[in-house]
Amino acid sequence: MARPNVPGMQELPRSEAVGQAWSLLASGQHVAADRVLRGILQRDPKNAEALLALGVSAMETGNGPRAVDLIGRAARLAPGSAMVAGNLAQALS
Repeated sequence: MARPNVPGMQELPRSEAVGQAWSLLASGQHVAADRVLRGILQRDPKNAEALLALGVSAMETGNGPRAVDLIGRAARLAPGSAMVAGNLAQALS
């Protein structure tokens, strides 16, 4: 599931690199998106949106346990985010 265009989407800060990763995910380029996201997380391990996007990528490629771990970490960093909570619920189902 690519970054949804729903209310609450602006809850997390968005860098240009994270935006690029979401675009890559939307076009099905998971390997490239994951590379961008891992680079972001090397510089900023507490980037909730990068964790969320990496978790969404894991979910979309069938790696449920990894998705739950990554999105769960994003949820701890951004506890009020409906977008993160919704994706976590989806990963857990």
